[in-house]
Amino acid sequence: MDEVTVVVTGSVALAVVAAAVLVVLIFRVYRELRVCRTTWSYVRDSVVDRLGMLRARLAAVRVGFAQRFGRRSRTAR
Repeated sequence: MDEVTVVVTGSVALAVVAAAVLVVLIFRVYRELRVCRTTWSYVRDSVVDRLGMLRARLAAVRVGFAQRFGRRSRTAR
């Protein structure tokens, strides 16, 4: 009976240690994912801002060409 108690107690202790390690790993992974999401958010916002600036500059170039060369009809060549 004593051997069964030792084996069961050892198994329970091992399960508790494994659960504690799992909880620690889950918290670390969650923290890293949060950092990645924050970084991705900053990168996405930066790209959207730069894309907006590029579109605005392209529109300004189009206006400049239209003012400089005038609007020509597509059929007259």
